[in-house]
Parts: sequence; C-alpha cells; structure tokens
Amino acid sequence: MQANAAYTRLREAIVDGQYSAGSRLTEVELADTLGMSRTPVREALRRLAGDGLVRASDRGVIVDLMDDAEARHARAVRAALDVLVTELAARRQKAGEISPAALRAAEEAAADAEAAHRHGDADAAYQHDQRLHRQIAEMAGNPVALQMLDRLADRLEVARLAADSRAARAASGENVVKLVPVGAGLVVANGTNGVHLEAVPDDVTSVASAYEEEHAAPVLSPDLVEEHRRLLAAIAAGQPAAAWLAAREHAHG
Repeated sequence: MQANAAYTRLREAIVDGQYSAGSRLTEVELADTLGMSRTPVREALRRLAGDGLVRASDRGVIVDLMDDAEARHARAVRAALDVLVTELAARRQKAGEISPAALRAAEEAAADAEAAHRHGDADAAYQHDQRLHRQIAEMAGNPVALQMLDRLADRLEVARLAADSRAARAASGENVVKLVPVGAGLVVANGTNGVHLEAVPDDVTSVASAYEEEHAAPVLSPDLVEEHRRLLAAIAAGQPAAAWLAAREHAHG
C-alpha cells in the first residue's frame, strides 16, 4: 500500500535528519520526491502528526521539535519503559521464550557499543546503545511498550540532531540565533551582538530556545560497558529482579 510506503520513507527521512526540525513539508513536493500521488502522502503526514514528528502550519506541515520540558518528560518515560522491558525480557528468558539468536544479537550490539566507546566515538556508542535497548524491547514481547519506545526514540532523535546541528554551527563561528531573557523582553544574540525585541513569534521562540541547555553530544555513562554487561547477564540468567535493577541504574546513571 502506497500510504504505508510513504509513511515509512518519510519517517526514516525525518529520523535520519534529511528533513531537519523546522523544515516545512508540502504534499506537492513530497509527492514529487516519492513518485506518488498526493493521497498516500497526505495519509502518511497524518500518521506522522500522530507520532508527534510533524505538526500543521499555515502552508503544509513542519517537522516538529519538542521543547526542553517535553524532552525531559519524554526521557523520563523512556527510562521507565526501558526498565520495564528489561524485566519482561528476563521473565521471558526464564520461561524459555527467547531464542539464542535474539540474545546473540543483543550481545553484538553491546560489543559494538563497547568498541565505539573504547575508541572515543560517542555518537556511534550512543547509536549502538539505542540499538541494544530496542533489541531488549523486542525480547520483552510487549508490542505496546515497543511501539511507545519507538515513537519516543524517533522524537528524541530529531531533537538530538537539532542540538548537534546548532552546536556544529556555533563551533564553526556561524551566527546562531539564541534567545536570552533580559528583563521583560528577549535579546536575540548573534555572536556578541544583540538586539532587544518587544515580542517574538511563537514559532521562533520555540525553535530557537529548544535545547538551549542540552548537550548536543550524546551523554553516556562512563560505566557503559559494565552496565551493558550486567543488563545482559541478568536477562540471560532469567533474573527479573536483577535485570530491573541493572536497567534502572543504567537508565538513571
């Protein structure tokens, strides 16, 4: 079905950063890019809006970006779900419901994360860590939790890429709009210069101020390798309580 294909391709393009946060998308342009009619594209955009990846605007839709408060809430929910699915995976392993191949795949993701961590590649280590968490979620056998984790992961990845992009522009000396509260107004700071504004449009405020205090680079625990080892050991041994504790320490460490 074309609508499903359009949804999959657009979702991947957004999460991969081909359409960055704030990008305006129109049915006509997307239909031309995908080689489809506007009808499946329209349905795909509706689904993406339901996922929180895009939102309606005056002309088409915009790739959405969570503000910092929403991102904090999303990370808290995701951490809780990671703990839940790790415990569930251990319970299923105890019941003999997880295949050796699934455990090996998780171990390979952890090994890849360890190698990247050892070589100082934080971005690759982060991606492999995310891959490991999704494989654990698959082993948990709870499709609702998996769906929620996927949706949260997509939105958080859009936010992470936006933060990375802003950090890269700042590092290159490019002018980056930054809103700083001054009295009752805002100062739009470009480098060392600033111009006082009495009012700022909502869209500008939400996009420019989002992730102002967030780290652009992935933040990984210095004990990442040991935490992964404990997670996988508890799951492989079928120990739900140990898996829950290891996942909680990893999520909040």
